[in-house]
Amino acid sequence: MKASFTSLVKNELIAIDREEASRFLAFSYGLFSFATAFTLDAMYLKTENKALAVLYADIARELAGVKAQLRTAKGGVSTCRIASRADREKVFRAFSLTGEEQTRRINLTNIDSENCYPDFLAGVFCACGMVADPYKDYHLEFAVSFHQLSKDLIKLMEDI
Repeated sequence: MKASFTSLVKNELIAIDREEASRFLAFSYGLFSFATAFTLDAMYLKTENKALAVLYADIARELAGVKAQLRTAKGGVSTCRIASRADREKVFRAFSLTGEEQTRRINLTNIDSENCYPDFLAGVFCACGMVADPYKDYHLEFAVSFHQLSKDLIKLMEDI
């Protein structure tokens, strides 16, 4: 089966080397905070891109020292989950968050400088983005579950 254009773009974004700590943090924060679930009660990424699910698990281990559970269903959908609440708390601390915040907002302390905005947006796109093949159509979409978080993302993109 031929990979979708979105999948090809995500694979390119995954392959970028982000050895610089600030770029790694910005990408990781975008990926985790816009993933399928990012709360103290549930933290996971559900994706059709297995390489992205593996990267999510690798980041959890590198960033917070936690082990993520990775499962791939027969249909090809991979879910990478941070199973224990204690581990989810460690991930939140790695992003200077408590998990008890009243609303989901973008915490700019995880985006060191404007130079890290592309890495943050790459993480966001990998978590919840879709793009059409520009030879066929022009369409970029982010599926964000929280209103204020989506407004923060729009504002950040407008500012850029």
